[in-house]
Amino acid sequence: MCFTLILALLLTCSCRPTTDWSAHFDPAPFDMPYDLSRPDTCWLLPDALREISGLSWSHDTLWTHNDEQGILFRLSANDASLLDTLHFHKDGDYEGIEKVGSTVWVVKSNGTLYAVDLRTRTTRKYATPLGKAQDVEGLACDTAHRRLLLACKGSAGDGFSPFERAIYAFDLDSLALAPRPLYVIHQQAVDAWLGSQPAGEWRDKLMEAFAKTDDHLRFRPSALAVHPLTGDLWVVSSPGKLLLVLSPQGKIRHIARLDKRILPQPEGIAFAPDGTLFLASEGRQGQGKICRFRPETSAD
Repeated sequence: MCFTLILALLLTCSCRPTTDWSAHFDPAPFDMPYDLSRPDTCWLLPDALREISGLSWSHDTLWTHNDEQGILFRLSANDASLLDTLHFHKDGDYEGIEKVGSTVWVVKSNGTLYAVDLRTRTTRKYATPLGKAQDVEGLACDTAHRRLLLACKGSAGDGFSPFERAIYAFDLDSLALAPRPLYVIHQQAVDAWLGSQPAGEWRDKLMEAFAKTDDHLRFRPSALAVHPLTGDLWVVSSPGKLLLVLSPQGKIRHIARLDKRILPQPEGIAFAPDGTLFLASEGRQGQGKICRFRPETSAD
């Protein structure tokens, strides 16, 4: 009887499906369209944006905010000069911004969304099931599906491990958050992607950045944006100065390091319709900045 029980347990264990983590990344070669070590230009920002914490492009302007005050800043996308400010709410821990039509959306770290109507200059608040444990830090708009994407720096939610990071979707028609994440970034998928890359110093540095800790995945999203030409989702992690590119299906396409000398604390990302990339960094001991990267195919 004892032998039969042991045999049954062994058969049960051997029949459990194993996850093929290579299915979580796109094996096709990725052509990075930017030289991330050489921005076209960088602009230093005023003191009010030393702790810049979000970025959104719209009609040759950049919308942004800091992470302490309920103030919107509208900047020129040509030279980052200040064009306008708008007080939308009281002080708080604001972490992401996205302009959709005549509305500017701002997300707080506890998952609360603020919709600022630029026509009436009024604000509406939308609570979500996310909370402080999720520590929402990124906001983007998936225009093709009329939804906002909220990236969690902290817990992915109930049922997920500390070695996973989640991106949730907020429907712009129903004004509700989907109960389950739209995308999940797994430590095992990152490891599988890294293992598939050619050996070299660049891979060694990435593997060092993603080296397992005792209690969490090192990649902690601080900003994200949808690339207008490919539909890929570009996710920035300020810890580690990392950039991860996901396909529209949520598969890892590419991972890169950002130069800490250029972007000491990357907290914002945005694209112009032609693919021009904007990255924002907190100032730490100096001024905040926005750097512009032209696509290499369009550079003269």
